Parts: sequence; structure tokens; C-alpha cells
Amino acid sequence: MAKIFVLIFLISFCAFQAVYSQKNTISNPVLTQKLDSIFRKNQLVGMSILVIKNNQIVYENYLGKSDIGRGIKVSQQTAYRVASISKVVTAVAVMMLVEQGLLGLDDDINKHFGYSIRNPHFPNKPITIRQLLSHTSTIADWAVWDNFARLTFGTSPTPSFKILFDSVNNKHYQREVFVVKEPSNYFAYCNISYAMLASLVEKISKKRFDVYCNELIFKPLGMKSSFNAHELPHLNNLAVLYRKYSGKWIPQTDNFGGVAPAQRNFANYKLGTNALLIGPQGNLRASALDLYKLTMMLMNGGEFGGKRILQANTVKMMQETAWLHDGKNADGRELALQAWGLGLQITTDKEGIDRVFPNTKMWGHAGEAYGLISDMYFDSEKKNGLIFITNGSGIPFKTKYKAALFEVEKAIFKVVYESIF
Repeated sequence: MAKIFVLIFLISFCAFQAVYSQKNTISNPVLTQKLDSIFRKNQLVGMSILVIKNNQIVYENYLGKSDIGRGIKVSQQTAYRVASISKVVTAVAVMMLVEQGLLGLDDDINKHFGYSIRNPHFPNKPITIRQLLSHTSTIADWAVWDNFARLTFGTSPTPSFKILFDSVNNKHYQREVFVVKEPSNYFAYCNISYAMLASLVEKISKKRFDVYCNELIFKPLGMKSSFNAHELPHLNNLAVLYRKYSGKWIPQTDNFGGVAPAQRNFANYKLGTNALLIGPQGNLRASALDLYKLTMMLMNGGEFGGKRILQANTVKMMQETAWLHDGKNADGRELALQAWGLGLQITTDKEGIDRVFPNTKMWGHAGEAYGLISDMYFDSEKKNGLIFITNGSGIPFKTKYKAALFEVEKAIFKVVYESIF
């Protein structure tokens, strides 16, 4: 009987794995040639691209090097620090608690943090979970990010977020952390707000944020992902991120040489005080294949591979428009962004601004940090999507004023659409 069980398990496992096999993708020599041309023109270090059509992987391509120094090539297993795509995982973690009734989207965050967080220019206006998710809380970390991040990673125990918001008792308080706008409809993209959301996940779940994601999101979806580099099953598959200076490729992060970095010491870490230490805003290490699984879950009502992460209604809430650009309710770099849901960017098909595929509304997220750019976009109606990641370019990434996409991204999206859709 045991042998029969093992045989059935192996057959099922092989069938499951076949979904992800590169051999099952459609051969497309014309697209491959065009992508290779874009790759060389932009002097990219490495590149992963995966295309979904009608809920299936129809094309994958892996070019260049993940580690120049050791001559390791990019492959289907290559993981990257995917930067702000990490925020999608953070949003999923929050929404899991929302659908359990443990968090309310319109809860005043003071209720959960236990101290006052208010825009000093609008002291009677509550800041809510919904606003943190949609970047409409008016917390704008561009003014304080570097100093607070340095404080977070440079001290033990990790300082509480309270020091950013307590104007009376803390010398680190900076009024500039808030935009002079009323919370609810003004978009100010914010990394700190996602670290705050991760802290709330810890407060309510009583689990450290990275542990929560490992147990309740990554493992059920079969993602070999982690917010901690030392936890990756095969560190040689982790891409080094590069920038080029004076003709030389200079590693920016994750240059571990195959040796696991020291595990962060959480001995003095207090759950729910400052999850920025874990990097919920940008530290996720994931491959294109991992992001495919996350995409499929979100594109198909919260379920993938027989595992349900979120209810369909919860995913629908994430994809509904929480903020729409009206020409006045954003500033600076946010001028290029047109719409946002709960943890997800919404594209509006404006040519030269946020178009991924023409005549298509899409959901997803992009990332940029340490020389990397990353994209994860999907169409929930037609069940199509695209994942693109590169770990560096020999020339500066170029973009036009008020454009949400770099020229290399637009070039990639254009040839993919023309060749496959």
C-alpha cells in the first residue's frame, strides 16, 4: 500500500512540476532574437523574462550573468532582490488578516499601534490601513528615509516607529515626514508605510513578519522565496545586483560569493515595533518563477496550485481603484503613476506613461533598486501577464518626464505583446 501511495505521489508531483517546465513553453525564435537585441543594446548584465497567456506560461527566456565574478549564468532558478515588488507580498499578508476580521481597512492605525500617528497639518484626520496600502496616508518617507533606515539597521534594540511620530517625547521626530495634504486622496509613494503595515501584521499575528510570509504565503504557493538571503535553499542562484562605474561592474548588493551571510540577530527585536529591519518594502528575494506563482494566485481569485491564500472577494478589493490621478493629487515622481489599488499599481493604458500592453488594464508592481529593475504585471480578465527582471545595465536607465516606465521596459513589453498576443 505504501508503494502505491508513493507512486501516486510521484506521478502527481511530476504533473505539477510540468506546469513550470521550460520545455512546455512555446518556441518563439523571432521574439528571442528581438529580446537578445534589446538585451545587448541596453548592456544588461542579466535578464529573466516570463510570459503568461490564458493562464499558462507560454514563453521564458534567461540571458546574461547573475554573477559576473564567478561567471554564473542567469537561469530559471535565478532569484533577485526584486525591490518594491516585495510590497505586493506585504499587502497580501495584511489582507489575510483583514479577511479574518483582525484588521479593518478603515481602522485608525492608532488603535493598533497604541500611540498617536497624525499628520500635524490635519491632526483630526485618522490615518487608516487602506491609506497605508494605497500610499494615500500622506506619510512621505523621502524626507526621512535615509536617517531612519540608518538608525533602524545601526542600533539594537531596533527603534520603534514611535520616534518618527512623537513630536513631544522624541528628538528624532521630523515634521517633514508628512506632506502638507489631507490624508485620503493625495498619493505619496512611501516605503515606511509598508514597514508599518508589516509591523501591524506582527502585532496581530504574534509572528515575525518574515516567518509569517514563509509559513502562510511562500510555502503554500511553492515559492522558494524569502526576505532573508541566508534562508535561500541555493545561494548560488541569487543574482548579484550591479551598477557600472568608469567602465567597471560594481556589485551593489547580494554579492555573497555563494557563502550564506550571517543571520540577523533578532534577540532584542520586539514584534510590531519596526519591521523595516526585515525589509517588507524591498528585501524579497524571488525568481521569475516565484513571481509567476504569486501572479497566478492574484490573477485567479486568491488560489494557485490547489492552495487558497485569499478569498476571491479580498483579491477583488485589492484590485479596485483606491486612488486615481486627477492631475492635482500627486506630486514629484508620482506624477507618472495613474492609479493604485491596495498594494497594487493599476495601469491605465496611457501610451508613453504606464502602458504595458495596449488596450489592456493591468495590475501589478514594479521595482527599482541597486541597479535592478523588475516588473510583475497581469490582466485578471484575459489571464495574461508578464514578469521581467534585470540585475543591472551598463548604461543609465532612461525614462521620459511623467513616464512610469523606463525605455528598456517599454521596449520589452512592446516586442512581447507583438510576438505573443
